[in-house]
Amino acid sequence: MSEETKKEETKKEIKESSEQIKSEAKSTFKDAKESIKNVNFKNDAKVTSGYVTGLFKKPLATLHEIAQDSKNSKFKYALILVIIWLIVVFLRSIFGVHWSFKYVGFNFLTVIKDLLGPILGIIALSGTIFLMQKGTKKKSLTTVITTVTTAVSPLILANILMLLTLFSSDILRILSPIKSFATVLTAVFVFFGSKDLIGEDESAKFVNKFIVIQAIYFVIYFLLTFLGISIPMV
Repeated sequence: MSEETKKEETKKEIKESSEQIKSEAKSTFKDAKESIKNVNFKNDAKVTSGYVTGLFKKPLATLHEIAQDSKNSKFKYALILVIIWLIVVFLRSIFGVHWSFKYVGFNFLTVIKDLLGPILGIIALSGTIFLMQKGTKKKSLTTVITTVTTAVSPLILANILMLLTLFSSDILRILSPIKSFATVLTAVFVFFGSKDLIGEDESAKFVNKFIVIQAIYFVIYFLLTFLGISIPMV
């Protein structure tokens, strides 16, 4: 195969991937719009709580089920988790590092950047995993986002607990190890969730692919720091 032919094939693959991402993004946006319309926060919050509890009881089985769910029946609960996460980030951005009412401040640009962090983190990780899929049985971007959001739920819960420092900074001694453990747990969940999405049966074979996924994610992490945006460490 000539060099010119290789370049043409590469361009074609990039174009196809770009078109596929655009199509999937439109479909996901439509799904999100419909799901938000049908959200009943009072009832769905309880279901979401049970949904997260189920993840900790049977993590691998739960992630596998979500990754194989072509109907995306859990997408709504993933959206609720993201909304809760954004509320926590918003409060943290408003009250500052010290979490004290004495330091209340509001910088619109800083708040926007803080809110973009979790969203761009999920999009970056989900988009990378989506593009890493091969073959004809690719999961939709909605399915990938649902699985990824579920996998990072330990980190979301840890951030919710961190709100307790708003009342007392002393509790940070207890919460810091919990958040560190949640970060490790999230990495494990993301590994197995990604493995199910990509369709690799053996963990040993998937390790190299996961390293590539993480490498791409951290390149994005590094680039976004120049914009003052910090995506979560997953």
